[in-house]
Amino acid sequence: WYGRVSAMIAGLHRGQTPQLLPGFHPGDMLLEGMLRHLVQGGARGGALALPRSQTQSARIVARARAVIDGGLDNPIRIDSLCDAAQCSRSVLYRAFENVLGESPISYVLKLRLNRIREDLADPDEAMRTVSIVSARWGITEFGRLAGWYRAQFGETPSETLRRRQPRLGRSA
Repeated sequence: WYGRVSAMIAGLHRGQTPQLLPGFHPGDMLLEGMLRHLVQGGARGGALALPRSQTQSARIVARARAVIDGGLDNPIRIDSLCDAAQCSRSVLYRAFENVLGESPISYVLKLRLNRIREDLADPDEAMRTVSIVSARWGITEFGRLAGWYRAQFGETPSETLRRRQPRLGRSA
């Protein structure tokens, strides 16, 4: 019945009175048809249209990543990423899933966890604690940090920190 709903939407665009399908509520049909129409490119250039190609998704992700990379140590708002990528939230999320296989929030979290790990493992940063390093990279939920960190690296932040410290006590 999708083809008939699409034809009904196209007819509405031309000013025609729609012919309703038997057994379907007109409002439900119209909503379903409009959503499919928008998703499949009927809103050419509109914010609701999904990326039409992998290239377009890649451009959206590249614009968002420029903002992320430039401000990873600051709060990152999804709306800021949407503004930079010139798209809606749903298009941004779809583009990230298409290109990176994860959401923008998951991507930012993984980058921050990697930066935390680098700082904790750096022997030149002996005075840094887990809380100082994680706060620097925008993660202040220390209880969740340990779970996220373990899921990504197979150890806790404090285990990474402990591995670093014996090198500091050695004499040269």
